[in-house]
This record gives sequence, structure tokens and C-alpha cells, in this order.
Amino acid sequence: RSMILNGTDPVPPFPSPYLQPTAAAVTNIEFRDMEFVLTADYLLPDYRAYSGVIRILDSSELRFIRVKCSGGASGMQLYRCDVVLLDNCDLSNNDSTGFSGQCNNFVMRDTTALQNGHPSGAQTHDFYLINSSYVNIHDCLFGPSAEATADSVVIRYEEESVDALADYDEVFDVQMSDCRF
Repeated sequence: RSMILNGTDPVPPFPSPYLQPTAAAVTNIEFRDMEFVLTADYLLPDYRAYSGVIRILDSSELRFIRVKCSGGASGMQLYRCDVVLLDNCDLSNNDSTGFSGQCNNFVMRDTTALQNGHPSGAQTHDFYLINSSYVNIHDCLFGPSAEATADSVVIRYEEESVDALADYDEVFDVQMSDCRF
């Protein structure tokens, strides 16, 4: 399926098969000129697992252009996604992470991720990427994190997250340039 969402278009009701794919992967989605603000219910058990402002799984050809995400456990959660572009986005003021994901062929440019996290013993981050390859991050602003002892940017291999069927089993060809911390 293909879908382009602009700031003036109505957002599909949640849960939406476009934004929460189940059996079939979603392909070719563009979010442009949009602001998403979530008020996460921090009293619910395990709220962090399901309160990403934008959460997309098992999808490809995703474009986020001038998108702002705040107020959730994570601004964006993109897991097992391929061919992803974040351009001029703001992923700030979320409880755990600005961005959390597992993506191959990932490009992020001119994006801000700061003031994410909460006191948790350095377990929150502005940007967190696991088992991802062909990553290019350019001209982005990270931190300061809301948690003083946290690493603002984490890109790592995590054996527990290996999914050989989806080809997310390594960290390879990661480039960062002209970023500010």
C-alpha cells in the first residue's frame, strides 16, 4: 500500500492498518509537515512498550519530512524497517527516547533529538539504533538528554534482537557527519 500524509490531511484513526502493520508489510509512506503530541499514561504498567508517538513495524520506504514527535515514551519507534528517511524532524521531549529503532538503509539529516529521557540510571537516550546497517546521519543536533548520565546517541549490536529472517543481524556501514552534541 502507498500513502502520503500532509499536515492538512486527516490522520487515519488508530489503530490503523497503515501505521500498525500486522500480516502484510507497509510500503511507501510519507509523513510531511505534521506534529504529533502524545500524552502517555505513565501509570499504566509497561506503558513504554506501546506509547511511541509513531510506531511502525516491518515496513519499507518510509519518509518523514518536517515531522515533530513529542510527549510519548519514544518519539518514533521504527523496528525492522528498510529504506527510511528522516529529514528536518524534531524528536524531542519524550520520556525514554527521541528515536528508537532497527533499520537498514536509514538516512537522517537536519534532525533534532534532545531533552529525551528521565532519571533511570543511564537507560534513556535521544537516539537509539540497534542491529542496523547502511546508516547515514548528517547535520543533526543531539542532546542534552533529560538524564544527565545518559549517552545521547547509541548505535549498537544487540544479540537478543537478532532476527535472521529479517536481515537485522549486524551493524555495518554507519556514517555520522557534521552533527552537534
